[in-house]
Amino acid sequence: MSKDAVSNVNLAHRLDTLTGALGALEDSPQSEPAARELVSLIRASSEFRHMTALTIAAEEAESAVSDEFPARLRNLISLLKQEVLLQNIQKVSVLIVSRDKAFVTQLRTILEIRGYPVVVTETPSGVTSILAAQAVGVCIVDLVLPKADGRGLIDDLRVQSGTAGLLIVAIGPQLASGEMEPHSLSDADGFFRKPVNVLEIITFLNLRLRRGPEKGREARRDPTTGTPNRAACFEAYRQIQKTCSDTDPISFALFGIHQFSTLVRNGGPVIRENLIRQIGSLLSSSFRSSDVVARWGVSEFAVIMPGEDHFGATKAIEKVLPKLNSQTITTASGKKLPVTLCAGLTVGDNQSLLDDVAATAECHLYMAYHHAWHNARKNWVVSDAIQVSRRSETIAMFLSDPAMAKALKQVLERETFKIELFSSAGDCLTALARKSFNLLITDDGFPRNEGFQLLEQLQAQPLQQGLRSIIIVDGDAGIERSLKLGVHDYAIKPLSISRFRSRIMRLLFQREESRDQARLTIMVVDHEIPQLLMAGTALHQLGECRVLLAHGPKDALQRLMHAQPHYLVLNMTMPGMSGEEFLKAIPDLDWLKNTEIIVATPASTTPHVSTTARKVLGHVTYPYRPLQFVKEMRALIPLLQNEATSLPPPVELAPLEIEVRRILSLQAAQG
Repeated sequence: MSKDAVSNVNLAHRLDTLTGALGALEDSPQSEPAARELVSLIRASSEFRHMTALTIAAEEAESAVSDEFPARLRNLISLLKQEVLLQNIQKVSVLIVSRDKAFVTQLRTILEIRGYPVVVTETPSGVTSILAAQAVGVCIVDLVLPKADGRGLIDDLRVQSGTAGLLIVAIGPQLASGEMEPHSLSDADGFFRKPVNVLEIITFLNLRLRRGPEKGREARRDPTTGTPNRAACFEAYRQIQKTCSDTDPISFALFGIHQFSTLVRNGGPVIRENLIRQIGSLLSSSFRSSDVVARWGVSEFAVIMPGEDHFGATKAIEKVLPKLNSQTITTASGKKLPVTLCAGLTVGDNQSLLDDVAATAECHLYMAYHHAWHNARKNWVVSDAIQVSRRSETIAMFLSDPAMAKALKQVLERETFKIELFSSAGDCLTALARKSFNLLITDDGFPRNEGFQLLEQLQAQPLQQGLRSIIIVDGDAGIERSLKLGVHDYAIKPLSISRFRSRIMRLLFQREESRDQARLTIMVVDHEIPQLLMAGTALHQLGECRVLLAHGPKDALQRLMHAQPHYLVLNMTMPGMSGEEFLKAIPDLDWLKNTEIIVATPASTTPHVSTTARKVLGHVTYPYRPLQFVKEMRALIPLLQNEATSLPPPVELAPLEIEVRRILSLQAAQG
């Protein structure tokens, strides 16, 4: 028997003996001396084998008084169980992809002590060479690599059948903005942010490898749903292309769960897995046998429909969406939450690259998310052929390469984003100080680092608290510098336009979703700042809605170009523009057609609104009084009607503070 096997047998025997001693101690306190003797033996043995955690736990049990001894004994038994488990795990090779020498040295040392063979490289090309030469079971990828993006490496590993089954752990940088979260890394099995506690990585690997690598993710099969995974989807697409003629269409759709992070937070991991499994089953049974349904990401599924054009594919999607959207999840408190799925559809042919097709479908999916956020009552599918009101976000672009700026402007304007190009950091900063933008795009190619300087100066702009930023960089040094300045995302040169467009869509939707997790948005329009603050605070304390504050009709009309509230509370007596004139001036945008108006009038006045295309839901009393205002709003809006026995919802102050700072800065500017 090998030394490792003997050690494992000894640990298991000690665990059994100590567990028996704990049982005897609980039955008879007189057995405590014998139990303490066992603990002393384990402490001496662990110290000899340099098992630090076990040694410390045993010392704590040895020195514990009688009342604390059982608890210390349980802690020691727990650590012994973990150690036995570690030694029972089949040790697969671990590939570390990172240039961070201190991190690699520390992680490699601990992995090798645990018995894991380790290989290291700094580049994606090195990964290719290593995987061609030997079998690897785990790949730990630093997202910041020299002249490369670790996210792209993970994508490449997942779409190849030989590496689709790898257990992949992503190591991400610490962001000053705190915005780029693991949900943007859907293909990584685990995510850890720097500075990393390497023991946490070891624990994660031990748990994921507990049943051995042969029980892990299959090369072409998603373990949760049983559907093909992304690598198998790529293979299937290539096979379908070989059988199609030049005139045969190939429809490709992405289905995604809207507000997935909210559902996960409320439902927990078990409910999440059950939901994913159920969606996979519904999709698999709802399409033709010739269609391919595959798990694409954490909350996305892909469907390939060979021979179907836009019309046929859209009809198939519209048929299945109501079934998908009839589902609910039940939280631990018994509350039922609706599940909303959206779809993005595009059509390719036998020459189309799936990377490009998928990027287009993903853009459509995020457009569908955008509409579902503001109108959840519709089954949203967006495609090349379906005309919907496009997004109206305003993007500030300050790039060193005029040709790149022109190309990006053309691409993004086709999505009907409003693009403003700036030739100097000063002009860009002046514009950002005067009006609200949704996104800033810059790069690191300026001779005097103007892009970085702009990011640094943005922190002092009160109007841009909700601004998202993305920088195009040449390598890892640019990534690290921009992350310290609070950038929300980055892209590596040379730029893939289709992937960059998808990243922008994702970033803008995350901006929309992360402002808070409220179920609805309410805008309050008033020229009196005290009244705005009173109404906004009263609504915000409910914890169920996102509150927007508009200082007067001009500010409100500008914000409505991209704010899209569900309800709008309007003071009918504002100077400069009457309430009726304001209602007629609201932009005729698709997502504003369902915005419902609540008019605010003095108690002694009967509200009167002449014929207008805008739906007036009802009225509240002006000036506002907190208790009366909340009562009147609850009577008008069903989603605000909490049960009297429910606990007060948690209140996050940051969204309201941003709104208050914004209107105060407007007031100061107007002087």
